[in-house]
Amino acid sequence: NLYFTNVGGEPVAECGNYVHEAPISIRKGETKHISMHIPELTLNPAIYKVGLLLMSGDMVFHYDWLKDFIQLKVQGRRTATASQQFKATWSVKG
Repeated sequence: NLYFTNVGGEPVAECGNYVHEAPISIRKGETKHISMHIPELTLNPAIYKVGLLLMSGDMVFHYDWLKDFIQLKVQGRRTATASQQFKATWSVKG
């Protein structure tokens, strides 16, 4: 689970493999390289902290937690009330 918080520590976005039904199986003693691709980051311009949480499939056991392991600065011209802005196609009729 990759997650983003604002500078106050409040969660603003996350990307978890369990939500997207992409299970990852790792056995004790194995080494694996895991990568993910976020096609478009839709966060408002601001500074965010990024963390990574590795947990069991039932989300009961936390195996590793890299809390705030990196800061991310999102730049842009416009901002809005919510931390994240979804892309949409708009149309007006009438």
